[in-house]
Amino acid sequence: MCTIHSPTSQSFRLFAKLYLMADGQAVFFGDPHTAAIPHFEKCGFKFQVGDSVADYCIYITGGGTKGTSGYDFAAAYESSPLKSAADEQMRLLVRAPSPWS
Repeated sequence: MCTIHSPTSQSFRLFAKLYLMADGQAVFFGDPHTAAIPHFEKCGFKFQVGDSVADYCIYITGGGTKGTSGYDFAAAYESSPLKSAADEQMRLLVRAPSPWS
């Protein structure tokens, strides 16, 4: 796990999971290569083929949780299937026995 502010396209391609925040709130968590574009397109933000996914995510959410468009990305994520899946993964991790106990 690491924090990277405005990653390059090359480093972004190495990510298996992306936790994207704006104004301290989660706006996306999931596979950046298969889930980010569908999630943000459901929010009404069309991805242009050939664009960088990293640039797309940063650009549309760049003004904070409401991006530059006024859209509430945090609320959209909270009600998304991605958030439900992340919550379930966390519940399973919390219940898993520690290998050090």
